[in-house]
Amino acid sequence: MEQNLLNWIFIGFGAVVSWIAKIIWGTVKDLERKIAETQQSIPETYVRRDDFKDAVKDMRDGMREGFKHVEQRLDVLFQKLDQKEDRN
Repeated sequence: MEQNLLNWIFIGFGAVVSWIAKIIWGTVKDLERKIAETQQSIPETYVRRDDFKDAVKDMRDGMREGFKHVEQRLDVLFQKLDQKEDRN
């Protein structure tokens, strides 16, 4: 009778341990799948820091170039205003 009881205890313990292992294994596989999906979507969603810095630098250079033209035109307008005769 004792051996039979011990066998049933070990069988029950084994079943519980294998059930817990199955749950953990499924969770790990699900996390691996989610990590793989995230790794694929990161380049589409986020920008790398150095790429962002390069883009901002290019944008600043373009803005400086555009403002040079605006400053040149304003200088011409101010010169014309200074040369007006009806100015007091």
